[in-house]
This record gives sequence, C-alpha cells and structure tokens, in this order.
Amino acid sequence: MTINEWCRSTTAIVGILGLGFAANAADLPVYEQPAAPPSDSLPAVSGINFKIDGFGGYYETDNTDGGIAGVSGSVTVPLGERFGAQLDGMGASVDGDFIGGVAGHLFWRDPDTGLFGGYGSYVTRDGSGIDTWRLGAEGEIYFGQLSLEAIVGYEDVDSPAGLVDDGHVFGIADAAYYITDDFRVAVGYRRLLDMNIGALGMEYQLPSNFVSGASLFAEGRIGEDDYAGAIGGIRFAFGGGDKSLIRRHREDDPRNRLPDDLFDLAPCAPGETYDPFDGCTVLFAPPPL
Repeated sequence: MTINEWCRSTTAIVGILGLGFAANAADLPVYEQPAAPPSDSLPAVSGINFKIDGFGGYYETDNTDGGIAGVSGSVTVPLGERFGAQLDGMGASVDGDFIGGVAGHLFWRDPDTGLFGGYGSYVTRDGSGIDTWRLGAEGEIYFGQLSLEAIVGYEDVDSPAGLVDDGHVFGIADAAYYITDDFRVAVGYRRLLDMNIGALGMEYQLPSNFVSGASLFAEGRIGEDDYAGAIGGIRFAFGGGDKSLIRRHREDDPRNRLPDDLFDLAPCAPGETYDPFDGCTVLFAPPPL
C-alpha cells in the first residue's frame, strides 16, 4: 500500500467513525448542574391551624367538691420559617362559678429538636373574684417518642379587699411518651398559686377514617390539702393536614395550658374568698357580739 492509499484509507475510517459518533451524540446524556438538595428541617408551624376542646370533670378538697365543665380553643399561625405564635382561650364553669382566660405563645421551633419561647396568660374567677396574671418562658425538647415540656415564670394574684395580692414563682412540667404515634401518656408537676399538684394524663387520636383530627384526652391530679380532681373530653384539630398525634403536637400547636387553672383552687362558699395560704376565708366576717 502506497502512502497516498494509506492516507485515503485512514481518512475514510476516521470519517466513518466521526459520522457514527455524530449520529449517536444525540443519545448521550447531557450533564446538568444538580439542584440543591431539599432541606430536611420542617417549619416551626406547618400552617395556620386551630383546635377546640370540650371537657368535663370533678374535683374535691378537704372542705368542698363540685363539677367542672367548659370549652377551650387555640389558633396557631406561622411567622416565617422558624417562628410561630398561638392565642388560647377558655370559658368554664367550676361548681357553677365562671372561670375565663386568655393566653399567648410566641416561640421558635424545630420540629425535630424542640421549642423555646415566651408565654403569658390572664385568668379571672367570678366566684372568688381572684385574677391571676402569669408571664414566663416555655420550652420543649424532643427525643424520639419522648417529649419534655415546661413553662416557668412569675405569677401575680389579685383579689377583692386585698385578701390575696401576692406574687409567686409558677411552674408547669410534663414528661410525655408516645406509646404509638397516636397515643400519648404523660406524668407532670404543677406549682400554681403556691400549691403543689401532681398530674397523670393521656391523649389518643382517633383513626382518621373515623373522625379526622379528633382525639380523646383525660387527666387526673392529686395535690395539697387533700385535693384530687379529674377531667376528660374530646379535642378537634383543624388545619395542618392529616397527620399523627405526635406530628400534630410538634408541627402545629403548643399545648393550651389554661385548663390548668381549673385545678389550682376550688371555689369557696358564698361570702368567702380563696387564700392560697389559708384556703377559703370569710370576706366580711360579722362583728363579734
């Protein structure tokens, strides 16, 4: 083979290979810059949501007893990605006396880690005339199926005739465990109006094919001065999508703590007011004869 023939043959082979590569180039994958991976962190509040509770119960102390009935509710809104706010309300009857209250939460939360924020509340009692103001810090820590929850702060108590006008440190704490994602049990401690109270509670979310967003709850308490009480009811949650109870608690709404005020004291008899240190006290005692 001469040099000219070799060159012509090589040129032909290269041309054939070039045509084949060109014909298959369209089938080769085209490299693109990969998109940033989505964040695994959920927002502080999944979306605007609200809940309403209907409840009833019973209490007794060493000098009185009676029934409890009422409703409470909350609405929660996201404030950007990492913050949220919640407004609570309650209206209830304790042995025929009206107890009403409002509360607010402003918080940071990572649903995988925990929550931290501020808390404030106001509760009034028509029967005793006592008003209670509370301001504190709220926190939650999540460890798998375990949640540690607490509020600690300062409370101020006002009453007619100045019989109760004092301030105390208050505290609410719960250690909750989710036996399943829809069944929560909790043991807790309350220090309210300078009283010590222990609590044991549960909440069970009903299957979504039965009633979506509905759960049953109950709590029993034992405290000082032979105090004992129990409360139970049904809760309806709206917004936030169809999700398990543990996700609802960590992605939607912090707990409404206003019903705690139904347990920290019992109504007194007519003509008496409640003193956290001395119990029921005569408001206007008749002069001695």
